[in-house]
Amino acid sequence: MRKRYGYSDAVVLLGKGEPKLLAALDGLVGGALLGGVAIGFLDLLSWFDAKAEFVRLATDLLSKVGVRARRAGRRDRTELLHAAHAVIVVVAFFEAVDAAVSPLRLAKLGIDKERQRELLRLGDLFDGAWPLPTADRNYEDNLGALAEAYRTAAGSLVVVIEAADTYAKLDSGAQATLRRKLLKISDTAVARYEELVKRLASDFPELAFWLQFEQERTVGASLARVEAALRAMTRGRVAEVRRAELSARHRAVLDRPILDTDDVPVGLRLPLTGDAYVDPDFQVVAMTEEARPEELGWWATWPVRTDLHHFVVGHLTAPDALAHPLVVLGDPGSGKSLLTKVLAGRLPAEDFVVVRVELRTAPAEDDVLNQVEHGIRAALHEAVSLAELCRASGDALPVIMLDGFDELLQVTGVSHTDYLVRVERLQRECAEAGRPMAVIVTSRIGVASRMRIPRGTRVLRLAPFTAEQVRWWVDVWNSANMSHFEQQGREPLSAASVLAHPDLAGQPLLLLMLALYDSTDNALRRDLHLARAVLYDRLLVGFARREVAKDRMGDLSAEVDFELDRLSVVAFAMFHRGALWASEADLDADLGALLELHRPAQRGLRAPLGPGGAVLGRFFFIQRAEARDHETTLRTYEFLHATFGEYLVARFTWRCLLEVSLVDAVKLSRHTAAHLDDDKLHAVLSFTPLTERRTVLDFLAELATAADAPKRAHLLDIVGRLLLVADDARPRRLGRYHPSPRTVPARHAIYGVNLVLLGVVLAGHLDVADVYVEDWPRTTAFWRSQLAPEEWESLVKTVRVALRPGRDVVLNLGSGTPAHLEPEMLDPDFSLVDATIEATFTTDPATNVFRYPLEALPSTRFTLDYARALIELSASPVSPTDRAARYLRWAWTFPDLVLDRLQHDVFVGIDTLRQLADTTAGRAPRFVFVLCEKLGRGGADAELLDLIAAVGNLRGVNEVSLLDAWLRLHEQGTAFGPHPDLMAVLSRLDRGRIESLRPDLIKRATAALGDLGEPGGEGV
Repeated sequence: MRKRYGYSDAVVLLGKGEPKLLAALDGLVGGALLGGVAIGFLDLLSWFDAKAEFVRLATDLLSKVGVRARRAGRRDRTELLHAAHAVIVVVAFFEAVDAAVSPLRLAKLGIDKERQRELLRLGDLFDGAWPLPTADRNYEDNLGALAEAYRTAAGSLVVVIEAADTYAKLDSGAQATLRRKLLKISDTAVARYEELVKRLASDFPELAFWLQFEQERTVGASLARVEAALRAMTRGRVAEVRRAELSARHRAVLDRPILDTDDVPVGLRLPLTGDAYVDPDFQVVAMTEEARPEELGWWATWPVRTDLHHFVVGHLTAPDALAHPLVVLGDPGSGKSLLTKVLAGRLPAEDFVVVRVELRTAPAEDDVLNQVEHGIRAALHEAVSLAELCRASGDALPVIMLDGFDELLQVTGVSHTDYLVRVERLQRECAEAGRPMAVIVTSRIGVASRMRIPRGTRVLRLAPFTAEQVRWWVDVWNSANMSHFEQQGREPLSAASVLAHPDLAGQPLLLLMLALYDSTDNALRRDLHLARAVLYDRLLVGFARREVAKDRMGDLSAEVDFELDRLSVVAFAMFHRGALWASEADLDADLGALLELHRPAQRGLRAPLGPGGAVLGRFFFIQRAEARDHETTLRTYEFLHATFGEYLVARFTWRCLLEVSLVDAVKLSRHTAAHLDDDKLHAVLSFTPLTERRTVLDFLAELATAADAPKRAHLLDIVGRLLLVADDARPRRLGRYHPSPRTVPARHAIYGVNLVLLGVVLAGHLDVADVYVEDWPRTTAFWRSQLAPEEWESLVKTVRVALRPGRDVVLNLGSGTPAHLEPEMLDPDFSLVDATIEATFTTDPATNVFRYPLEALPSTRFTLDYARALIELSASPVSPTDRAARYLRWAWTFPDLVLDRLQHDVFVGIDTLRQLADTTAGRAPRFVFVLCEKLGRGGADAELLDLIAAVGNLRGVNEVSLLDAWLRLHEQGTAFGPHPDLMAVLSRLDRGRIESLRPDLIKRATAALGDLGEPGGEGV
């Protein structure tokens, strides 16, 4: 199938079975339809001259489409719809042109070759280059795109017509009327297009979905509205055998529990998929070079839609679905796989043949076609090629669902970046062979950066549940289990209790996890505002306890703790490797090294599960990804929500610290750390700084807060004693644990970092001296030398450092503006020159940032105090109160800087000036000059004159400035009172020198004396 139909192609397709009508249209357009004649520029103009007949014949052609549509299958219906839409686009434009230019014969306008080129843009309307409506845009956006195409085409006509001789012969009134009509062609064409396309929708109900006429905003279940809408479009033929078998397999999913697990309390029922699957909200965009679908922040700029069924129907019935795959992205547990299962069960077998491929079971090294045929074989239990299945299915549309592309990437570690390109190529090759198909590919959003998504591909992101969807799901859960709740004397699940934890409630599988947790004793309802660490602990302990209880009875506390320790090692495997998943091989190695769990010896033909697979296969909140590489099944594991792993890292760290303290508590001597057995704590805390996941520290802080004060004090003492010997080289029991490559110095540094972080969460505000860190700069310099740049950045952005008087260093978790340094916090033996020499030697980037601006200081004043004064007085916008304090602070040390700033400070108050009068700056002769500069400028002139009289002698003031100041006062009518007036000042000045410098002042002085009626005023 072609991606787009040009007008000629569309008419030929619609004209099948109507030879007379098609021949009449072909004759009208000069053989451009049947004869394959290229449409020229003047040919287009002749079409417009025959527009009335052209429109009549085309409309007659459209009227016969409905009959064919009722007999057509899915593929043919899509082609007919595409073609009919192409004709409507052109017919609407012709009718609009007819209303505008009916008096003119366009072919006889006398258009020269240069003007004919203007019709090139008009030709786009006929060759299929017009914008094809797509289901990812709403109706208004689709309409707007078409309107723009109409404006472009109409613009071509306007340019050509207004340049023609015939147009020039019209009088001005006729020209103005015609121009108004030409400018309305686009609006008229859009209006007519809407009429025609809505009429066409009566024969093609899918057109309403394709063009997105309207979007429903109600919560829906199990994509039932997809099935209802598509069944209304089917022709009622019975599906052939294989198609029916595939459909039956897919529909059976709707009658199964929403999760395939036995990890459910006795008596509790999981709702059926057909009842409990909630149509999620979503976002959808067409892929462009600028798109960043792997970034959640990028998605925040796109609208969220609530009509998934509307989009799905529109997409699967539109031509675009046959040209590009639809890529569905979502977080773990967001329902990507379940979406494909439900959709496969909802597509009517009469019009669709669905092949759902779980890529985890398909050979990873095979090409896309072989993977699809692997899925067919798995569903039908017989070898059937894709081509054979398509041929046997007649005109039903094949829909291929490739579920779990991310598993190919994360399990095999092999690059599949061109996978979607290969999928698109398979679509194109099948279409060229007459077997077009739609393809849907699902993937976790976290690996989207590792796939090359072809331009134009629709990318759909599943959004988290809204509060309304959560309530709907809770109602379904309660309905399925109401009798169980009544028998057990428990309340139904409260929507408010799960909505109190939005991070979990927003993902379908995690919402189910909350429901299972609450079903035991209404724990969520009872403790509505649980601390997050407490909730996660209860969730995980509850599931672990149910799992352990299947094989044992009695006190299960130790077994539950060990189960969670194994899960914690899994969490550390991801944490230390900087990934959201871990391979089964890595987990086996880590569990063997830390907990001495090993794969059992093989007995028989089946290889036993390793410790990783054994522990993780039992928990549904851990997602397993699989892929087959030759004859080997490769697996990776990840938590449905990353926060589970982060909590387990914090929990295991806390337990390791408690173990050290418990052993220490029974020892007789605790004076040194030599007696402390911290091998396990060292093993897990010497590869990755805890600041790499801030949530881990938040969980640790919650665990510390829950402990009493004596316990925290003892643990803080443990941390300090461990830091005393953290850098000592000594043998470790767990040396085989090596989840990531780290040098010995790096492990020393990271362990020190993490011990200090433990001290911070225990103390809240930690004085580093309390944990025996005596030289903070030296310690942090060592850390920085060993941490990776991103690790160092996470550390300095997570821990807030305060330098207290006496140079005490206090740490806490937080961010924000660092506290200001006070002079007493500085090292008096370390000058700015010393700092510059060291920065030059080390080329430290952070120090050089400060060094660069300070190098501009004069060599005679290359001091910290001068640099600080210069910045405070010159570059810092502050309040008047703070500015006054800065003047007073530096007036004794750097009077010249203060006077420079005062001279240009028009807001300084008289009170500040009075206080400055008693400083070194105020005693300088220039201070009087600064005061004179402020006279007559709208300030407190009387108070300024009093201050000048109190602090200085006017004879030391520059004569030009003095005269200028007194003239300003005179011109404002200031009363001088007891102070020298203008005449007194003039009598002291050398007027000749002033005139040589500022003749304007002498002119003003002459005028002023004239005002005063002084004799000789004219000759000043």
